[in-house]
Amino acid sequence: MSFLERWSHLHTSDATIKRYASAKNAECTPIELHREESKGVFSGSHGQYITTLSECTCVDFYLQHQPCKHMYRLAMELGEIPGDYISDIAKIKKKVDDGMTLESAVETVETLSLDSQTVLREILLDLAYRNKPFHRIKKRLNYDELLASGLIVKTEDGKGFVTIGSIRKVQRNLCTYLGRRNEDDEYFDQDTNEWHSCPKGAQQRTHITMSPEGTKVISEVAFPEDKITFLLDKYGVNRCRNMPKEQK
Repeated sequence: MSFLERWSHLHTSDATIKRYASAKNAECTPIELHREESKGVFSGSHGQYITTLSECTCVDFYLQHQPCKHMYRLAMELGEIPGDYISDIAKIKKKVDDGMTLESAVETVETLSLDSQTVLREILLDLAYRNKPFHRIKKRLNYDELLASGLIVKTEDGKGFVTIGSIRKVQRNLCTYLGRRNEDDEYFDQDTNEWHSCPKGAQQRTHITMSPEGTKVISEVAFPEDKITFLLDKYGVNRCRNMPKEQK
């Protein structure tokens, strides 16, 4: 089925005509075009969008479930529909800045209150793990401090938030950092028949030492030895360091 046939019931609406016009602009030039797969990659204010003739990862398509300007531009590029579009990748106004490191992102996070860190964790879960193109605004949450930090921005329609492009490559690690820093996992100890909690993502480790005085078995809870744990130690928020060790 061609692009025009698939979306034939929409092509004459006012919103569609506006998207079609926007698709012709140089600002909508694809940064990648894969003709054999009928797929393109576009740059926008919320990151990079993967576009086909049937769907797009941009916010507009997610909300409307109708062809967005990226889909119309792709259809033009592939010869599916006519259009005297302008191509100039230098004219793309909104490009993704992916230069922020995990270290610099954490440095900003550590200036935030615990409440704002909790909100940021929820946003990162939506974007990095729940495959949502944006975090929908929740009235019970306060986003003011996060907005002031520059880590998040509102979507163009004002209905939600996304992270700034510069932390997209590290947002999963940043989400893990916040989980280890502030959240707990619950587990049931069958030996004591009790529920216990430990820092999220921590692991139980056992060390056995032998000496003339006897054998000692020491159990402790620790995070994996990785960059995230290094940063937790750097800012003094590695909660595993303060947990008692059990000796048998």
